[in-house]
Amino acid sequence: MKTIVLTISRGSIARMFLQNDFYRILRERRRIVILTPAYQNERFIKEFAHPNVSFAPLEEIKWGRMDNWVYNASRLLIWNPSVDVRIRYGIFSDEKVRPRPVYYAVKGIALALRRFRFLRDWLRAFDARFLQKDVVRQYRALLERERADFVLSTNPVGVEEAALLKAARELGIRHWVIPKSWDNFPKSGLRAKGERVAAWNLQTKDEAMRYQNYAASDVDVIGMMHYDDLLDPGRRWDRAEFCRAYGLSPDRKIILFGSGGKYFRHDSDIAMMLVEMIEKNELAEPCTLLIRPHFGFHADEKKYLHLVGRAHIAVDLFHQPPEGGFKDNWDYSDAFTERWVNSIAHASVIIGTHSSLSVDAAALDKPAISIAFDGLAKDLPYEKSVIRTYVDYYRNVVETGGTRMVYGRDELRAAVNAYLRDPGQDREGRKKLRERYAEPLDGKAGQRLADLLFNATL
Repeated sequence: MKTIVLTISRGSIARMFLQNDFYRILRERRRIVILTPAYQNERFIKEFAHPNVSFAPLEEIKWGRMDNWVYNASRLLIWNPSVDVRIRYGIFSDEKVRPRPVYYAVKGIALALRRFRFLRDWLRAFDARFLQKDVVRQYRALLERERADFVLSTNPVGVEEAALLKAARELGIRHWVIPKSWDNFPKSGLRAKGERVAAWNLQTKDEAMRYQNYAASDVDVIGMMHYDDLLDPGRRWDRAEFCRAYGLSPDRKIILFGSGGKYFRHDSDIAMMLVEMIEKNELAEPCTLLIRPHFGFHADEKKYLHLVGRAHIAVDLFHQPPEGGFKDNWDYSDAFTERWVNSIAHASVIIGTHSSLSVDAAALDKPAISIAFDGLAKDLPYEKSVIRTYVDYYRNVVETGGTRMVYGRDELRAAVNAYLRDPGQDREGRKKLRERYAEPLDGKAGQRLADLLFNATL
């Protein structure tokens, strides 16, 4: 039986790739070696053990000076709005802003260099020739020991997986990549390319070509694997069962609000505004509010605990984060997937900030609202405001018209009421969003990826 090495470096990746038909199909047809920092974690092994599966370490590598240099150089060579906002302001709103003279000097250099696409491949060649030599040797030994026939990197921007891809290339082992999220490719260049890319959607394919120097013929669009669950009727609870789980009334419309975590410091203000609208009967129909904390960040639910116990308000507190093994906080259990599926399926309006919830909503043709104001905070400088997050890769989502931007409390209330009265508003925009970011949307994305890997290892 041929052997496929699969990387799982995050809890979110475990949920995406292992709670899916991709894993269920592939493990019956191929031997799989899962490289993961959770290779000794009892819960992880119990959840995903199978006679054809073994686990091996994917140890975190401490970044050195040259790692930082290569990473920053790769960003300059693909300069785009996503890189621009991160270079100037950082990722989170509490980061130090780069001084203007430094920023404009860096931007000028980047704009001059990005025209020469061959420099991206030269940088990768330099990286492969001179960097990570010890780690690459370790991965060569592992691949030889496991008699690997194929490597799939699910987080190719990671330094560990760059070394693994280099090792596979040196040994002549087929090696493909798939980004851990649909927004990864505009953020930095890949230190090591896979022979092919499995892309989530058309947007990811275009970005693989535009920023990572892939040819169109080297990219396979598979669809969003977690949407297989979203479309699966076997995953759906009836409305009464779902509402009972959260203590909500099945007779009221559900507003789903997704927290922004560390990305948005004032989203508890937005939640409170929605609570007031419900309690003061400001909405077109009686509603309940379900708050979904950002499960990628530790203890994000604490921002909303003061709302627990209020009538018609619920906070999803069922999250079971991994205990050791992964650096992120995502629950990879099947129960988590079912709660997410039903939260989307039973919601009448979905509200988030710079969030993939807008794409989730479009997948089921649900109205979506994007928050573009800072809660109760007034006159925040641009670098501290949530509005800065809408000028990078998420701008493409907004431009489809599939999510409605709101810039204050009154606009938020008006948008919620408009969608409660007529859920069909902006349907054409959601269709465009779905075509660009969710299709093929047929419930077979996991099977498609499993078949691609099976055929690649015949």
